[in-house]
Amino acid sequence: MQRKSISPRQRLWLSSVRFDSSIGHVFYNERLFRWVRVNPAGKALLMAFSGGAIPREVLLRVGEGTQQSVSDMEKPALDFIKLMVSRGILSVEAPEKQAPLTIPDRLEASLRDIYLNVTDLCNLNCSYCYDRYDRRVRRTVGKRRLSVPQWKDALAQTKQIGATRAIFTGGEPLLFPNLKELATCAKQLGFKIHLLTNGTLLGSADVSGLCELFDRIQVGLDPGPDGPPEPAAQGIIALFKAGKHGLSMDPVLTRQTIDYYPRYREWANELLPGVPIRPTIYVPNSASPADIAMLPSRHQVQSHILKAHSDDDVHPTALPGGDVPMPRYHCGAGVSTLCIAFDGSVYPCQSLQRDDYLAGNILEQRITDIWENSEVFSMLRGLTVAAIEGCSSCSLRLVCGGGCRASALNTQGDIRAQNRPLCDLLLRDLAIEQIAASATETVN
Repeated sequence: MQRKSISPRQRLWLSSVRFDSSIGHVFYNERLFRWVRVNPAGKALLMAFSGGAIPREVLLRVGEGTQQSVSDMEKPALDFIKLMVSRGILSVEAPEKQAPLTIPDRLEASLRDIYLNVTDLCNLNCSYCYDRYDRRVRRTVGKRRLSVPQWKDALAQTKQIGATRAIFTGGEPLLFPNLKELATCAKQLGFKIHLLTNGTLLGSADVSGLCELFDRIQVGLDPGPDGPPEPAAQGIIALFKAGKHGLSMDPVLTRQTIDYYPRYREWANELLPGVPIRPTIYVPNSASPADIAMLPSRHQVQSHILKAHSDDDVHPTALPGGDVPMPRYHCGAGVSTLCIAFDGSVYPCQSLQRDDYLAGNILEQRITDIWENSEVFSMLRGLTVAAIEGCSSCSLRLVCGGGCRASALNTQGDIRAQNRPLCDLLLRDLAIEQIAASATETVN
């Protein structure tokens, strides 16, 4: 980026907010959605422009506390200042004269991901599952199941309206007898295909051939006092040794398991070098004391997650989307994602499989009709971060997009509510760490 010509006597204003991360100081311009990570000297120089200042005067003040003369400091400091202006961190305009940030009050749908819950069967009963057994049984008892031709037609329909990634989940998708046939069909249609599995069946000889079809296999292999449980550990190790690419470890961390995470990472780095670990903080299924009690403490999160976030092998996924490539106005449910259940029911995402968020059924309507005309999807597309009380005034709102709406619904009873307690516990700190980590270098 070309650096603008700035006079040492031209008044400049700090047009960004500062956050302090574990790996540096971040200055973030929400209006332009740009940020930089700077060292302590850069922080001191930028903060001198709060309220407006002239570069030459700033250098005189900063120089008083150092052994350097202003003439020695002037060129590198002015180069730094010009760079900050070019990136929008400093501005030649006073804040009141800058164009206000505009957040859309409604989003255009652009389907990207389809979650295919090919079965409601699972060989585990995890208390933290987003579709845990007690809720799944109430919703699925007596329901019919899609045939293989109907699943294939669903894949073709979603491809026609723009979907690019098919994510096979459940239940446990490896219990679905026709998984290989459906995965092959999705591949032939041009989808990137992912498998979300608990990993316990990966050691099967039949499964190893099937896994070669998938572009990514995300294994929910959780930590325990003696390391990851068998046989899931041996299954992923076998795939790794066979040269399978696209593996990732996606543990869910609760108050009971997060303290085992450091040992888990040691185990993974030793036996699965290079396989990314993407820990997710448990999302409560309800506001009940038992569910809320499973949330890790802030101290646990700080010690075991945020401290490790700058490591190359750790990519937390508590924020939708992981990295921060563009402004986020929404979590994505019903805007860029949809979920098709084993009986043809269509929901905004895999975590909103609830009767009151049922958008339609592919046995009764074309997917295009559901996607374009569902009242559920229409409501969600009008629920941008600007409409969420508590988020609308947050300076990090475009980084997290308001967080997971299913989490807000579960814990607050309102899909329009702020995403507490996850916001207080993790999301704000993680948003800061993510934008700090996404800055490829520290500007000195």
